[in-house]
Amino acid sequence: MLTLLGRYEEAERELLLAVRVKPDFCPSWIHLVSCDLDLGKFDQARRRLAELNELGACKPEMVTIQACRSELRETLHRGDFAAAWAKASSEDCRAHPDEVLVLRY
Repeated sequence: MLTLLGRYEEAERELLLAVRVKPDFCPSWIHLVSCDLDLGKFDQARRRLAELNELGACKPEMVTIQACRSELRETLHRGDFAAAWAKASSEDCRAHPDEVLVLRY
């Protein structure tokens, strides 16, 4: 709810508490990565995705989807539309077309 209200820093604090309490709960991690992206913390999002991958809290395809979203958001943020298009067209992102919406951002 906090992210929907644009209260990303507060959401991040709450989600960090949530993953400390239950580190294997995938939705908390996914929302935490989304907060990082919304705050422009792309390096932090990559670190969290690596940690999430190590923990195995989410199914591998969920981590792949989040990695696609993260890279798309970062390349769009930099204004590198060619790289964003290339990533959206890549095999790993095309495998989940309903999950990776370039034009949304």
